[in-house]
Amino acid sequence: MRDLVKLFRSRESWFMERFEAYAREHGYAQYTSSLVEDWRASIAGLTEVFVSDVMENGFQGTEAGVYPNLDDDPATRFALEVARRHRRRGVDVRQFLGLFIFYRQACQECIREFLPSGRERDHMENAVIRFFDRMHIAICSDWSIPGSANGDAMLSAVSEVTTEKNRYLTFFERLDQPVIFISLEGGVEKLNLAAMRLLGGHGSHEHAGFSGRPVGEIFPWLTGALELGPEGPDAVGEHLAVFHGPRGEQTFRVTMTSEPDVFGKVKGFSVVLHDETERLRSKNMILQ
Repeated sequence: MRDLVKLFRSRESWFMERFEAYAREHGYAQYTSSLVEDWRASIAGLTEVFVSDVMENGFQGTEAGVYPNLDDDPATRFALEVARRHRRRGVDVRQFLGLFIFYRQACQECIREFLPSGRERDHMENAVIRFFDRMHIAICSDWSIPGSANGDAMLSAVSEVTTEKNRYLTFFERLDQPVIFISLEGGVEKLNLAAMRLLGGHGSHEHAGFSGRPVGEIFPWLTGALELGPEGPDAVGEHLAVFHGPRGEQTFRVTMTSEPDVFGKVKGFSVVLHDETERLRSKNMILQ
């Protein structure tokens, strides 16, 4: 029993790597938390509840009755708490259970990979299966209750998330500085209104015509600055670039920032253009 407890508590990084690969491969990364600490807390919480369950019930596990009292079982209480928190964020049951199932798979794979085969390992794996079965039943039961307070809370949370998203989108569109989001492959993902105006556009809806196209094709005058962009997560690079447009020659300070995903790997870049034309002109006049 102590071997299993020690194993799960010492394999946090191993679990993180497995979840990263699975989430990326099956499309869950875009729906999961953007904070690494949230993932670590989730893994640590699940591990501690499982360890407590094994310490109390042994490797045979606790079987699920027909109508178990979910509040009396630490495993199901933990599952309901986590599921309700995700539900309030607008995560649906398919997304949640799809990733939750892999938690069980990862625990089973951890046992098989790091512990010697035999009857005791089989008992350990059986305990994992029963542990997750009970949580699975609790999650499905709770999620299926129509008109519940949780359902109302979820609708309220979805509304709040939508409102917050719209607030940030409005802020993004109204920025005076042109902003460009670029994929890791160098394609344009999104432009704000100020960036569209550099291209002669007048509305953010026109950005669809540029989506996915190489940024160097749309903004050829930025190519040199972007090629000297940042390296690594959270890195920032700044360079000057000259734009010849309807307002004549403009000099922009190009700030390019790496955008890491939940696992710390760069998934794209944000580019902000700061108009330095007047400042540089005034500086040259003073120097002359």
